[in-house]
Amino acid sequence: MSEINPFARLLVSFEPQMFIGRILDVRTILLGVSSDEPRSFALHGVRTIGKTTLLKFLAHDHGARERYRSTLVHYGVGGDRTLRCVYVNTYQLDGAAVLRAIYDELLHLDLIRPADADLATDDAEQSLLKETLLTQLRTKYYNAKERLVICLDHFDKPFSSLKLSDDAFLRSLTNYQSFVIATEHRLAELRRDANYVSPLVNVLSPRTIGLLTQTEAYELAEKPAAKAGAAFSREEAQFLVELGGRQPYLLATLCDQYFDMRSENPELSGLLAEP
Repeated sequence: MSEINPFARLLVSFEPQMFIGRILDVRTILLGVSSDEPRSFALHGVRTIGKTTLLKFLAHDHGARERYRSTLVHYGVGGDRTLRCVYVNTYQLDGAAVLRAIYDELLHLDLIRPADADLATDDAEQSLLKETLLTQLRTKYYNAKERLVICLDHFDKPFSSLKLSDDAFLRSLTNYQSFVIATEHRLAELRRDANYVSPLVNVLSPRTIGLLTQTEAYELAEKPAAKAGAAFSREEAQFLVELGGRQPYLLATLCDQYFDMRSENPELSGLLAEP
């Protein structure tokens, strides 16, 4: 094949310049997390709908904050106050492990200092983690020049087993920073205990991550191929969108297969253009 398949790259790796669509979701979240009073969000949507890609786009230094810098309010790129965004993968973690995952990622990025004592694997660890996170985040980010945004991905299992005390602690952190949390189901549906009232959920603005718009679907079908120097015709894009629909993963997978087929059989594009 003469061209490198851009859709294959899109499916297996994250590159901020290849992020397509979700403009309303991105702008709404950026507006909220960059406001003078920090807002937090709970995103939910079916598997492979694009939640992880969206969180990584929000967290990447050359992603959402750079592309949509005009949306940022009090904390903007190039201003005197800026956003620092962190992506934390909580896939299959128990609720008790969430604070450690946040701590480890912030420490890895040099956004906090190490705890004053060694962390053990018992209740003492949770107490020390809470003390370390609360003290440092409050000191560094309350009324400061930077706003921290923590993106928690795959939060279904952690939230379903989160202790009320840890839930309340995460809620307390929203006084100084923002959370953007992604799950397959609504957070309220993840607790089997009907009497459980989550302090965290009460401060999260819910958003459903659904199908792409028709315009975004066409952009997904056309833009990667055009950037690779092997642009699809409008007829090809229409064929792909009609067949693949507006689910981003399915559409990108179809485009990936078609791109390879057309590279091996160039006459395909002409067949689709025929009346």
